[in-house]
Amino acid sequence: MNEAFATLARAAGDIELARRGTSAAEIERFELTEPTTISLDPGVCARAGRALWEASRGGDDRRLYWRRLAGVHSRLESVDAFTAFEFASRGFVEPTSVASDSIVVVTGFDPFHLDDDVGQSNPSGHAALALDGETIGAATIIGAVFPVRFDAFDRGVVEAVLGGWTQDPRVRAIVTVSMGRDGFDLERFPGRRRSSDALDNARAHGGWSATNPVPSTSGPEFVEFSLPVDHAARVAGPFAVRDNHRVRTLEDGWIEVEKLADLAGKTAVDGSGGGYLSNEIAYRVARLRDRYRPDLAVGHIHTPRVVGAPAEQLDAIVAQTRDLIEAVVVSL
Repeated sequence: MNEAFATLARAAGDIELARRGTSAAEIERFELTEPTTISLDPGVCARAGRALWEASRGGDDRRLYWRRLAGVHSRLESVDAFTAFEFASRGFVEPTSVASDSIVVVTGFDPFHLDDDVGQSNPSGHAALALDGETIGAATIIGAVFPVRFDAFDRGVVEAVLGGWTQDPRVRAIVTVSMGRDGFDLERFPGRRRSSDALDNARAHGGWSATNPVPSTSGPEFVEFSLPVDHAARVAGPFAVRDNHRVRTLEDGWIEVEKLADLAGKTAVDGSGGGYLSNEIAYRVARLRDRYRPDLAVGHIHTPRVVGAPAEQLDAIVAQTRDLIEAVVVSL
């Protein structure tokens, strides 16, 4: 592997690419280039990041990820420039930049652990790229892709990016998405704590576990999502859609609950969405809803898991995600 690119990957804080031998063919496949400082001016970096996002719409989420890494060398020179490029290349935009009267925000995640398999896609990020800018049920879709990094969440990236959208009266729903199990899961009860032993894309972990779940932020142990479940759960497609009520608590282990009140006095280990960042973004968005717009429809959807980047399966996942969002929009 090119040593300069390995240094960039380490500096960018996502993946230590030097841990695996990325071949020349793979570098060409994902259109990687030698890292260069794109600019020290945040405005220039923001425009460059937005151009990368727009060029990636409807395309390969892995390519966007690698091309972002190849552009963030400016972080070594200027934190402001790095942040401007990073945010813009993730689709993060201010509400004032969008003219639509009806908006649904759909978020996904970066691919993760690409130092284990450079070919691994994340269908949630793939869907956010595919749907960004579309009109579904008369609503404009604003797509965004979040980092798989605990430090970014600790610094408040969710609140910084989605706080304004939560307060915007034009927003009809915020739907967070990540890769999950064998079908689509509507994750009913996000939990407050981190408990997964999975590392993030910086190969970081804070020492939490199923026996020592650590709070990710302040708030109640569990919250409830507010998407119109009955409508979404009826969406037909190649994958089953499940209204998932299963959580894990310190007191009772894995349990199925019918309502939030059933979890009173319980300590979260896993929310319906698990104990990793997919559960955490759901929890944080629900807290933003409770703070700013208690009537806003928010919730997390897990897509089916994929191995690699099977084109037909990804297309089917994106199509059914679109149908789920349409079912949400038309019911509101």
